[in-house]
Amino acid sequence: MQKHTIQEKHLLENFEQQRKDLYIKLNYLQTERESINSSLKNLNQSKEF
Repeated sequence: MQKHTIQEKHLLENFEQQRKDLYIKLNYLQTERESINSSLKNLNQSKEF
């Protein structure tokens, strides 16, 4: 019984860590996307002149 609980605890910790990592990646990707959008916007504006 005790061993099972320890395994579950490790699984949960692992899951939590993966969740945090994914959240960090998501934030990074959103920042990258904003940066690309901004660059595209600037490119389009410079094309107009």
